[in-house]
Amino acid sequence: MSLVEQSVESDPDLSALGLPESLDEVDAAGLGEVVVRARRAGALMDWHRLRAMAEVFERLVAPYAEEDRRVYDAHARAANEIAMMLGRSQAGVETELMDAAHLFAGLPHVAQCLHDGVITGGHIRTIIARTALVGGQEYAPLVDDELAEALRRQGSWSLQRLRDERVRWFV
Repeated sequence: MSLVEQSVESDPDLSALGLPESLDEVDAAGLGEVVVRARRAGALMDWHRLRAMAEVFERLVAPYAEEDRRVYDAHARAANEIAMMLGRSQAGVETELMDAAHLFAGLPHVAQCLHDGVITGGHIRTIIARTALVGGQEYAPLVDDELAEALRRQGSWSLQRLRDERVRWFV
């Protein structure tokens, strides 16, 4: 039996994430808490996936960024490897690979918000698109700090609210 077949056959240990193995014993009042915990667990899984992709970028792409000028460069090779593993398009993975690198290198406090379940993976693409021009600027750490602080304030962050937010750190 292959490693892929083994991982598909074995269910994850949901109790490690604070989730019940079955909803049969959860009363109606407890279902809301399960939803909240599942959302946080999903955000944590998104954080781990993006963190691993950022690490792929740091190890396999960044060291060759200045010297690799071919069409099929280190970035394309890394994205191709991940795309084959996930069964996704290379172009989509190339974008996600760059997003992951931007998130963990340029917005570490925002990345921590994802880790902590303050926001979800769905929010990340909007945040990255709105902060793309900040990367590498001297004020980038300030943007990261202020954005993370705003995200941690009381209230929910729908994608619409995040898109419409008019604050000085979105460009």
